[in-house]
Amino acid sequence: MRRATSTAIALLFCALLAPTTATAEPAFPYTLAVEIAFDQGGGPESLRQTLMSDLLLKLRSDRCYREVVSASDAEVSPDLVLSILIREYQENVQHDLSLGDSLAADTPSARRRFTATFSLRVDLDLRLAAGGSVRDQRIGIRQQARPRGLAEDESMMREKVREDGTFELIVSAASHVCRGSLKKLEKQIDKARAQAASR
Repeated sequence: MRRATSTAIALLFCALLAPTTATAEPAFPYTLAVEIAFDQGGGPESLRQTLMSDLLLKLRSDRCYREVVSASDAEVSPDLVLSILIREYQENVQHDLSLGDSLAADTPSARRRFTATFSLRVDLDLRLAAGGSVRDQRIGIRQQARPRGLAEDESMMREKVREDGTFELIVSAASHVCRGSLKKLEKQIDKARAQAASR
């Protein structure tokens, strides 16, 4: 089982504070499906799965849509699809040692001299399930961190920047599909349908 991350814990806390289905109506009376994929450059499946589960939790707790499902759920026919394409995915650790420092690379001080980076570019596309883009957006995410103590090793810093980047992407994606009024979304849907019909 995947260990609960701080991102998932934060989102779960938000879900517990959110109004229940019985007391709150969704802002938009539509069923939304979510699909997440990497471009040809690829990326870890574990990251894609984490993003999917945490984003579904976020969107369901926000109550923007009548129902939110994974696009792989064949039992549900969505009205809208949020397509997330991850491009230029990178995770790395860069050491800050000079040539002279490399002679003492195994000292506690030297082991702290590195920067962990998590970065990617993302295409967000809210579209009709039948075809036609409703709204799209491109965003860039870049998180960096350096250790503050001897106990913070490369593995911990890699996990920190990944969680911070994941959280930023989830918040951005939720904002993309939840912003605005129902009237504005309906106008965008009507426009997308008209454009699709004219092709």
